[in-house]
Amino acid sequence: MKNKSFDCIEMKRKGAEAVYQKVASLSIEQQLEYWRKGSASLRQQMQPSINKKTPAVDTRLAGEA
Repeated sequence: MKNKSFDCIEMKRKGAEAVYQKVASLSIEQQLEYWRKGSASLRQQMQPSINKKTPAVDTRLAGEA
């Protein structure tokens, strides 16, 4: 059996617990603001990759013209 050095499920659970600890004591309005700020931050971080032009992919099957 392979010995894993990284456990994806454990990482996900720890991340979920960390978020829960941050928002558990917040009101609904504060929680919404937390998620809005997080979403805005992620969009800003992703913007450079969204603006990059990617080459078009030819989706035609071989032999089609």
